[in-house]
Amino acid sequence: MKRVIIKVKGGLGNQMFQYAYGRHLQIKYGVEKLVLDVSECKKNNFRPYSLNKFVLSKNIEFLDNNEYKLYDRNHSLFLKIGQKFFPKLIWMLYKRKNVYIWDEESYLDINSIKDGAYLNGYWQSEKYFSSNKDIIKKEFEFLNQPSDLNKEYIDEIKQTNSVSLHIRLGDYCNIKRMLVCDKNYYFKACKYIMDNVDNPVFYVFSDEIESAKKIISSFGLKNIVFITGKRENYDDMYLMSNCKHFILSNSTFSWWAQYLSNNKNSIVCAPEKWTTDKKNNDIYMEKWVRI
Repeated sequence: MKRVIIKVKGGLGNQMFQYAYGRHLQIKYGVEKLVLDVSECKKNNFRPYSLNKFVLSKNIEFLDNNEYKLYDRNHSLFLKIGQKFFPKLIWMLYKRKNVYIWDEESYLDINSIKDGAYLNGYWQSEKYFSSNKDIIKKEFEFLNQPSDLNKEYIDEIKQTNSVSLHIRLGDYCNIKRMLVCDKNYYFKACKYIMDNVDNPVFYVFSDEIESAKKIISSFGLKNIVFITGKRENYDDMYLMSNCKHFILSNSTFSWWAQYLSNNKNSIVCAPEKWTTDKKNNDIYMEKWVRI
């Protein structure tokens, strides 16, 4: 099989899920080239292509034109309405064209594909690539050495019972379907960590660090470090992935940070509800503590 094309969209965490599924399919079906459709990233300054900080596979190519725009709901009113009300019908209709469109959170695998298959979705579950987990994690190794900012933190993180505490605010506050984890969740998660980890040190990551400080200021945490300064998203993911334990927000960014961790005994706390309108049990991993 010569190639499979997968659309890359969203932020870093979403792009990692899309690449991971594409690589899984490439390996499973012996595809010569995995093609990353980065056309949407090229015109989105807020969500640019961000996978260039990782090793990745050598057998990938890039597509940056709008050749497949008719399979994007932003260019098709039929798709926009269909995906909202009849997602499984859309899946079946387009599957006949060797096109797989699935923005839903629930897991829906592809049993077989043909040459030139085009995939447009989020694929937010380890189930899409679990059999190639080791390969995926290796290809998500960071290309560059830690930045100067990271070097200030990394030794301490490795030498302590470090806990990555991710508080995602920002755009989540303006997207109706995205649930902003509340103070009660973070309090219970911190308490769980303190009850189960000796002398934890909480490293707080947030896109709005001052607001994050207000959320957890009354928790009485003894050892807490707020990660500040002008930083790129991969700087934070690098640091987070080196922590030993994790308190996630309902974010694919912190999902991947814990997934890249090499600590086999990590405690991972996650919010019981991931979004406001749908249940996404497939994004959770088996050993997580759901709060």
